[in-house]
Amino acid sequence: MDRSATLNLSHRGLIGTNGPPTNAQIEYGTIFTRSFFLVAFVVFFYDYLLTLPAEVQLIWRRRKRASAYWFLTNRYLALIANVFMVVFEIMPTTTVCTTYIGVMKAFLLMQSTVIFSILSLRVYAMFNLYRPVLFLLALAGTVVLGCAIWIMMTNNSPTLAGAAPPSSVGSGSGGALPTLTPACALEIYPQDVIRFAGVWEAQLGLNLLIFALTVYRGILYTGSDEYRLGLWRCLVRDGAPFFGIITMFSAANIVMYYLGDPMTSESLNWLSAMLTTVLLTRLILSLHASSARGILHTTPRHRPPPAQETKHKSQL
Repeated sequence: MDRSATLNLSHRGLIGTNGPPTNAQIEYGTIFTRSFFLVAFVVFFYDYLLTLPAEVQLIWRRRKRASAYWFLTNRYLALIANVFMVVFEIMPTTTVCTTYIGVMKAFLLMQSTVIFSILSLRVYAMFNLYRPVLFLLALAGTVVLGCAIWIMMTNNSPTLAGAAPPSSVGSGSGGALPTLTPACALEIYPQDVIRFAGVWEAQLGLNLLIFALTVYRGILYTGSDEYRLGLWRCLVRDGAPFFGIITMFSAANIVMYYLGDPMTSESLNWLSAMLTTVLLTRLILSLHASSARGILHTTPRHRPPPAQETKHKSQL
C-alpha cells in the first residue's frame, strides 16, 4: 500500500495512528466535527421553536410540579450551553479553547445526569413508586457518574487544531489543502479509545437497563387485567420508543470512537446529547398533556377490567 493510500485510510479512521494527526486529518476532522455541531445546534433550536407553544401551555401556565422543574432544567441547560458553545466556536484561541473543552465536558456530564435522572424517575413512576427499582437505578447511575468524572479529570489537554502555517498544510497529501481554520480539538489516540469509549458504553448500559425495565413493565401490564391494552400500546404509552431511540444515539456515538481518527472520535458527542434532549423534551410534554404529574404519573394498581366493572354496576 503506497503512502497516499495509507493517508486516505487514516483520514477515514480505518487505521490508527499513535503520532500527532496530519494536517489533512486536522482539516477534515475540523470540517467533520463542526458539521455535526451545526446539525445539533439547528435541530435543537428548530425543535425549541416548534415546542415553545406547548411548553407555555403545559408548563408555564400550570401549577409547577417536580416534573415541570425537571423539564425546565433539561431544556434550558441545553439552551444556555448551546449559546456558550457557539460563542466559543467563533473565537478559538488557546485560552478560549481550554474553556471551550471544559464547558463542553461539564455540560455533557450535567446533561447526562439530568437525562438519566428523568428517565429513572419515569421508570420509578411506571412501577408505581416501587423503591427497589429506584435504588437499583440510583446505584447504577452513581457508579457510571463516578467513572465519567474520573475519565474527564484525567482527560488529555485540549489543543488548538489547525494552527499550522499555510506552508505546511497538505504535506504528504499530494497537493496543498485550504488554509486550516483554527478549532478546538481533543485528540484521542487508539491506545486511549477504550478508556474514553468506556464511559459512553457504561451510559449505553444504563439506557439498555431503562429500556429493559420499560419493556418488562409493559409485559406485566398487558398480562394483568388493568386496562386490557396491547403490548405495543403499553410500550408507546410508557415511552419505550423514546428510550430505544436514545439508546441508538448512544450506540452510534460509541461506534465513532472506534472508527474515527484522533480528530473525529468525539464528533458525535454533542449531536447525541442534543437529540436526546429533544426527544426527552417531547416525551415530558406528551406526559404533561395527559397528566399534570408528568414523568411522575403512575398507573392505578387495582382497577378492575371493564367486564368486571359492567357486571358490578348491573348488580347495583
